[in-house]
Amino acid sequence: MYLYLGSPYTHPDLAVMEQRAQAVTDFTSQLLCAGLHVYSPIVHCHEMAKRHKLPREYEFWSGYNKTMLLAGLGLGVYQLDGWKQSKGLITSEDSEYETALAYGRPIIHFDPAESVVGTVAKLQEFVRQAEELYEGRVRR
Repeated sequence: MYLYLGSPYTHPDLAVMEQRAQAVTDFTSQLLCAGLHVYSPIVHCHEMAKRHKLPREYEFWSGYNKTMLLAGLGLGVYQLDGWKQSKGLITSEDSEYETALAYGRPIIHFDPAESVVGTVAKLQEFVRQAEELYEGRVRR
């Protein structure tokens, strides 16, 4: 199983979008190097969207993101600048955050200023608890 890692992305300034994509790519890489399974829709789809001129707005990606979120252990919120205003991550009625709440998925927040060591330890405990929760649901 994996953690779905949500982060702010869409912005009127393409340079900001690029910075956000790079930041979450770096963070995802650090988590993967620590042996943690993480899925980020930005890491997975940013280059594809650029290359194939796919829409970058939340509405285009929301169904796909919901499917991937619900298949994972829970939602990780990477708190880059703009995360509280992010339509896809937080503010819309069908945001990743609201979807996780509606389907009872656990949520964990990551501060980009936090050390990777502290983040990894926090995430390992979160994954352990989420897997126990998931196993309990499967056995019912």
